[in-house]
Amino acid sequence: MLTKRLAAIYELVEENSVVYDVGSDHAFLPCALVKNKKCPHAFAGDNKKGPLENAKKNIRAQGLEDQIEAILYDGIDERIEADTIVLSGLGYYTVEKILDRADLKKYKEIIVQVNQDVMKLRKYISDHGYAITKEKVVYDGFYYEIVAFSAHLKGHYSLKECYLGPLLMKEKDVVYLDSLRQKKKILEDIFAKVAVKDSVRLTYYEWLKEILGQ
Repeated sequence: MLTKRLAAIYELVEENSVVYDVGSDHAFLPCALVKNKKCPHAFAGDNKKGPLENAKKNIRAQGLEDQIEAILYDGIDERIEADTIVLSGLGYYTVEKILDRADLKKYKEIIVQVNQDVMKLRKYISDHGYAITKEKVVYDGFYYEIVAFSAHLKGHYSLKECYLGPLLMKEKDVVYLDSLRQKKKILEDIFAKVAVKDSVRLTYYEWLKEILGQ
């Protein structure tokens, strides 16, 4: 069974696409996608032999060796033919390095979940002129923001959109609003401890109040 975080990524994957899961660890996502016939073929990539062996064991245990290939590679191996790249559970700067080294126009969509600094991820997407295609927030012990984008579409986002999520701030689903309430509370706790409020944090706080209507 997938965690809520991986299940949310699963839902964002297009039907019948070939998925390359970079930093796949146990290959839980590729196995679920192929086993449920959402994807005909998948790749589970990792840059360390230990996690890759875990992936291979899980793939063999489910009898999916013919449909899922385990790849030892640091980043995205561009020799692999895939439609969708998934990067999840990694730090922002690791993701940035991986994206910088790859020709992203080879792929229809890139789905990213960074553990922190999702605002920096959206700014990276905007600075490169790419377009955000999907966004999702899920609570799985922490609030995780998942962002999908395309290098084939043009996009540009303001700092406010990078902070709040251009699609999320329009949809305003329940989990998203709960995540914003948590961000607002964190800022309020910071403000209570300092004599002079940071202007950047104050701007974020005003944006949160605006979306939350409070």
